[in-house]
Amino acid sequence: MKIRALRLAEVGPFGAPVALEGLSGALDVMTGANETGKSTLFAALGMLLAERHTSAARTVAAMRPDAGGAPLIEADFEIDGRELRLRKRFLAQRMARLEDLGSGEIWHGADAEGMADRLFGADGRSALRHLLWVAQGASFGLPEKPDAELSAGLASLIEREAADATGAGEVRRLGLEVRERLEQYVTARTGKPKTNGGYDVALRRRDELARHLGEARGKEDAATTRLARKTALVAERAASASPQAVEALGASAASARQAVANADKAREQVRAASERVAARQAVHDQARLAVERFAKLLAEAGRIAQSRADGTARLHDLVAQRAEREAHAVAAQAALDAAEALLKSARTDFDQANATALRRAALAEAAEAERRLGDARAASVAIEHAQARLSANSASEAAVEAIRRLFARLAAIDARIAAAAPRAAFAYLPAAVGRVRIDGAVVTDGQRITIDRPMQLVIEGIGTITIEPGQGVGAGAGRSATTERDETRAELAHALHLIGAADLDTAQALLASRRHDEADIAAGRARLGAAAPAGIAALEAVHRQASARAGEAPASDQAVEATPAGLALRVRDLETTVSNCRAATAAVERELKNLAGSIAGLEMQLSAELRQLVDTEAELPQPPQRDARASDLARSLDEAVSALSEAVREKTSWSDADQQGAAYDALIAAAKRAAEQQVQLAQRRASLDREIAELEGALRRDSEDGVGAEIARLEEQLVTAEARLADIQTDVAAFQTLTARLEQIGASHRDQILKPVVARLQPLLGRLFPDARLIMDEKLVVASLERADRRDPFGRVSGGTREQIATLVRVAYADLMAANGISMPLVLDDALVFSDDRRLEIMVDLLAAASQRHQVIVLSCHARALDPLMAAQSACKLALTPWLDGAADAVRPRSKPPRSRATGPASTLNQ
Repeated sequence: MKIRALRLAEVGPFGAPVALEGLSGALDVMTGANETGKSTLFAALGMLLAERHTSAARTVAAMRPDAGGAPLIEADFEIDGRELRLRKRFLAQRMARLEDLGSGEIWHGADAEGMADRLFGADGRSALRHLLWVAQGASFGLPEKPDAELSAGLASLIEREAADATGAGEVRRLGLEVRERLEQYVTARTGKPKTNGGYDVALRRRDELARHLGEARGKEDAATTRLARKTALVAERAASASPQAVEALGASAASARQAVANADKAREQVRAASERVAARQAVHDQARLAVERFAKLLAEAGRIAQSRADGTARLHDLVAQRAEREAHAVAAQAALDAAEALLKSARTDFDQANATALRRAALAEAAEAERRLGDARAASVAIEHAQARLSANSASEAAVEAIRRLFARLAAIDARIAAAAPRAAFAYLPAAVGRVRIDGAVVTDGQRITIDRPMQLVIEGIGTITIEPGQGVGAGAGRSATTERDETRAELAHALHLIGAADLDTAQALLASRRHDEADIAAGRARLGAAAPAGIAALEAVHRQASARAGEAPASDQAVEATPAGLALRVRDLETTVSNCRAATAAVERELKNLAGSIAGLEMQLSAELRQLVDTEAELPQPPQRDARASDLARSLDEAVSALSEAVREKTSWSDADQQGAAYDALIAAAKRAAEQQVQLAQRRASLDREIAELEGALRRDSEDGVGAEIARLEEQLVTAEARLADIQTDVAAFQTLTARLEQIGASHRDQILKPVVARLQPLLGRLFPDARLIMDEKLVVASLERADRRDPFGRVSGGTREQIATLVRVAYADLMAANGISMPLVLDDALVFSDDRRLEIMVDLLAAASQRHQVIVLSCHARALDPLMAAQSACKLALTPWLDGAADAVRPRSKPPRSRATGPASTLNQ
């Protein structure tokens, strides 16, 4: 890209229009005093390239003159052999215009800026929209922040392109992407899970589920403990309540008491008497037990027989109740059948009434749809007529406005011609009035005529005088005002012809007619939208559907007096009656079912008692022998009693052998303990019953809480959460490993990244510092200057040296871009003010050499030192000129012919 011209109006100190024309595209220089606006020129150029014409940024507002105004900026560029002109006005009367001066193609507004984006390289490489511009005060060092100024953007782009050539750019982009992905999970500083990040959320979710699962398992363990406790207590209760345990405890107590008796006997008898007593006691006990067992069997047989008699009577009562309930069930079913028949009839009446109502509603809907369809079709016809008129009307706001401007321009040209043209006044002698004619018309006495075109004055009796106006009246150097007027008239006639109008009034009338038709279309569309929001086709479908429903709805032949609402109420009442009948039938059926269960249970009881009675009778003799058996057992018992009594009497006779003391006390204590154990057993059974009831209540609550289902659900969710956490931890570990590896790879690429710039910078530096070498860091910023005997940090070298090195770095950047086919203008604004004479001369030589590869523009307030050096390099000397219509060629500096120039026409302010 090369800059060919720059024009400003109402920008900074330039309230009046100014132009910088004739840039050569190679080495251009502009010198002048301070505060003449040199820096403003290229600040405005940067704003032209960087800002949209609609921008209201503070940087745009800051470019307005103190007296106010709307900045107007225009520049001519050469890009790939194309001559382009870009113009923008900011803040007020905003506009953007891009013109291809070769083809004459023009773009306006957003189209102009979109085309400029493509032409100036904004497709992903926004740095190319800016100049490589070193502003005043910015030439002592390269910016360290990428966005500090425009040149930093280009430096960052060069770094990226140079890095891409070695693969390091891809490594850096991949590293950035990996770090961004890693920082979604952990913090960059500590490496811990990022608060509310995916990793942190997964950890907290896993811990929360584990805590809830632990609580649920605790509840389950408590329930299991309670269940085991209940089982143990039930077993203990069953053991303590069993007849064997009770009998064993009774036997224990009896044994204790017998031991006391035996001890008493032992005190009265000798060991032999005690043995006889014991033997006879055993016989006695067996006889007694036999008597008791026989009596118990007789009693049990009688009890079972009585129970069977009572059960049989109860069974007869239950059978009678079942017959009664079966009769009730039949009656309930009959009532249910009657109610269901009435409900069916009522529903039929309701369906008929509802069908009639639906048909009426469908007919009403079809009528409404037909009415709206008529409105919609009428609106559609009106829209079509208005659109047909619009199609025949070529007038538009822009066309009529252009015609108004052409009429105004023609009036201004006529006024300018009239002001600049000569005038003639006629005064007749008394005898010569009416003898002068112009173009066949008689000139009256005292008439004044403006001579703006060739005229012929005919004087009767004398001759013809031909008058021609001057050629440059009111015009630029290129054409006359009359020519401009004729061209304007032709342009006006062409514009009127395009819309079919004869004059401005007719054009305005056509525009008014167009507005009226557009209003009719809007009103018709509103009417159409109100009648058919979804379109006429949809409304026709609604009409067809409503008509179809009206035709499909069956017409009832039977008249139903009640309304659908009344019939619906009756249906609900009958449904309630049917529901009640069903409930009554179900209740009777449940009673029958309960009676059947009771009868079956009683029958089973009777059957069991019959088996028990048979078993009991089997152990007893036949009824005729039972009395004899009872007598035999009683006689045996009496004999045992007699024998025992005799032994006791015998033992009693030995009273001297009575035992006293600790042995007897121990027997008494044992008997007492046996009695206490019987009491404790009863108390323990009551305590067990209470604790078992409490445990059963707690177990019922555990069952209602659904602890098992909750544990299963939590275990499944915990497995999912742990799997998700494991996936994230795997990703974090992989990202951390990849980040470390990419950093290693990136370090190995740094030297290769710097090679493209250093390769171009070192030869330039060698002209100024033959034995010096620059050391640059990975950000393409000069770090230090290395000489034969020392290395100085860049910030510690002198201001002039820093300025020269920084300028050469920019030249290297521009050379690198030019080598890649991207020619960027390098603009230096007072960049060499601290150079001594020798270095200034060398720097000018280097800039002149660089201008063979890309455009170099030098701005300086040191004309005395710089002008001779630039003249020696055949630099193109630039100067500001007024920005006038058609005056661009006339005011272009003539100090040296430009090496190349744009072939397009000079710009005018009113284009």
